[in-house]
Amino acid sequence: MPPQRLAVARPGDRRGLALLVMVLALVIVAAMVSVGYMAAAQQFRVGVAGRQGSTAFYAAEAGLAAALSGWDSTIATLQPGATRQLAAERLSSGDAFEVRLTRIDAGLAEGVAHYLMVSTGRARGAWGGRRQVALFLRARSPNRFCCDAALSTGGDLIVGDAAVISGIEHVPEAWSSVPGVCQPSADSSGPGVAVYGDGSVSEMRGAAVLGRPATRRQADEQADFLKSADRWFADLAELADLRLTGGAVRDRLEPAVGPGQTCDRSVAWNWGAPEAPGHPCFEHLPIIYSIGDLRIAAGGKGQGVLLVEGDLEIDDGFEFFGLVVVRGSLSVGGEGTRLYGAVIVLDAAREGNEVTSGARIDLSNCPLTRALRGPKLYLPHPLAEFAWLEILE
Repeated sequence: MPPQRLAVARPGDRRGLALLVMVLALVIVAAMVSVGYMAAAQQFRVGVAGRQGSTAFYAAEAGLAAALSGWDSTIATLQPGATRQLAAERLSSGDAFEVRLTRIDAGLAEGVAHYLMVSTGRARGAWGGRRQVALFLRARSPNRFCCDAALSTGGDLIVGDAAVISGIEHVPEAWSSVPGVCQPSADSSGPGVAVYGDGSVSEMRGAAVLGRPATRRQADEQADFLKSADRWFADLAELADLRLTGGAVRDRLEPAVGPGQTCDRSVAWNWGAPEAPGHPCFEHLPIIYSIGDLRIAAGGKGQGVLLVEGDLEIDDGFEFFGLVVVRGSLSVGGEGTRLYGAVIVLDAAREGNEVTSGARIDLSNCPLTRALRGPKLYLPHPLAEFAWLEILE
């Protein structure tokens, strides 16, 4: 039998080993790619969640701002423990917010209410984020402002020449037939003139001071009256919509209507349309602040709050509905000149306050209520500490 030869592998024949190494390399690379993809996907999801969370947070913040800007005096009717939705809106970006307000006090503090405002923001999309922020607020009732007399003064007053100052509640004729504008009360009448300190009231021939009583003297309360009135004069002046440098108003005061039949509130001599409930400017009740003496020597009508840092002189048939507060002296005259609401003269040292020449001042709670219950006067303030917080879920 011939001898058998053994097969010996050649040194260059390594095809099986190379295939094995290639397979192992592909497995390792695939594992690395898979891990990298998973890490990238996780990082993407974290980024999206963070972005959506931030978007929802800013939507919730926008909700707080919207609710505060839309704050109105009807919130004062919210009872302790009750909740109301103040705002709900979908933004142009697709994000949305909803704001709810809860009164959290027990209703024991007169003229002050505390609220918890919670805004929920949601980012757009099926997987949109959700964040909640809250704000603790305190709101003071505008009833802290005056008035229970047609004219209150700390100085001397002359009433003459067929002038009338009446504390008998008066409802403007244009409002009496419009539901919801005015709700007079039979108990809302008061003094024609309230005198604080040593001031005197002189009625000339043909003049009339009417009320319950006609004149009320409160000599011992002058300091408290002046201190309180001076304080909220400053509060109201800070909120002024129109600021005048003083001088004379000779242009006729009348409402101004802009594009789209909206009230143009930027016009300096647009003081609302008090006797036209259907007018675009009927709800325009500006706070007007004159830095110096003011003379209104023009006809027309106005409403709201008129604050005069110096002397005020009114004539020529001007009519005003609301609150008038004068730091200096007061001179009201002219047939057809009418002031509906209340007038306060603060400076007790001034003499020469007069209502003459057929002018008339009527206590009217409806114009006062409308003027002093505007959103600006009832705007709440965050609590001094720990007012804002985020609700974590």
